[in-house]
Amino acid sequence: MKKLSLIIFLLCSCVQNQGGSYDAFILPNQTYVYDFSNTASFTYNTTFITLDSTGAYLTPLFLEIDKFDDGVDTDWTPFTTSLATISLNETGGRLYFDCTNSWAGVHYNVVPLYTDYMLYAEVTMSSWDLAAKPIGLISRFVNNSNFYIAQTFGNTHYLYKREAGIWLPPLNTAAGFTPVAGVTYAMKLRISGSTAVVIQYKAWDKSGAEPGAWSLTAFENEPPNTTFKNGALALTCFAGDGYWDNIRLYNGASTTNYSTSISTLTFPLVTGVASVEQWSGLNMDITLPVGDVLRFEASADGGATYLTYSGGWVTNVGGFATAMSLSTFQNNITSFPTSSSSLLIRAYFQSATGSTTPQINSASLNYKIVK
Repeated sequence: MKKLSLIIFLLCSCVQNQGGSYDAFILPNQTYVYDFSNTASFTYNTTFITLDSTGAYLTPLFLEIDKFDDGVDTDWTPFTTSLATISLNETGGRLYFDCTNSWAGVHYNVVPLYTDYMLYAEVTMSSWDLAAKPIGLISRFVNNSNFYIAQTFGNTHYLYKREAGIWLPPLNTAAGFTPVAGVTYAMKLRISGSTAVVIQYKAWDKSGAEPGAWSLTAFENEPPNTTFKNGALALTCFAGDGYWDNIRLYNGASTTNYSTSISTLTFPLVTGVASVEQWSGLNMDITLPVGDVLRFEASADGGATYLTYSGGWVTNVGGFATAMSLSTFQNNITSFPTSSSSLLIRAYFQSATGSTTPQINSASLNYKIVK
């Protein structure tokens, strides 16, 4: 989350006129600090994950439960929310469930020993007690108050996070379908990363071809001490009855890649300060791998117009192509307009090869004000 802090040095000098009044005086430099407290949020923000050399999850297979024991399978534990009840029955190589009142599920008792994996499962619903007719999968199940969930219902695919018992706003949504009783649906839910998390989901009618692309992709930043680093896989058993079959868990080593397209980040370095006489020093800590590009433009009117420096401050009509380097920005900051006493920065990021990323770690701006 972005934080702003203002550090003001109030030492000043003033001159008394003979009549006893005071002339206007200038305070020494003040420093406005923009704190990128969660650095991961401000790395080049189109991170994606591929697994295995082909980008597909094929091997190794960690878990395959195709034939159940036709009895109580102690590898699975039911969980419920609200007033839900759930009963399980293993027969004919399938895990049958009957859930009433609300949604519930079953989670696998073994927590994966890695952070990158994909869950595949097939579900067939006989009936629902809910008009939306949902189906879904869960990953990183810590308890019934903390997990990620992928759902398809009401003609839409959803990716959600439940944290501390609270349903957070959807991480992403996409057009989907409304499941039909008696039809077998296949689902895949892939998750990668411990702090910079990537979640992907797809669902389809098993009688047809698997979609080539993921239906949904979402990015989530977790703090280093997150409980979501580890968690079990789980199957949702929404209010209704049906069965699960062909449950498989795949794991693989992940490789973080960055898009080579251009991305932007806009942040206000100074706002709400009156009577700035001069910007006097721009300080920025950046990470810029060889070949990657990080450029800037700045606005003195709240983002209506962005300027770049080219022999003077001019409107930047070329976007990324004519944006300025950090050194150019720093060397000419003293002549940047002060009419609005605000400064909004737009940074352009580009990864050269996809293996590294430019990054802004912190930024601060010194200025003089007239009192």
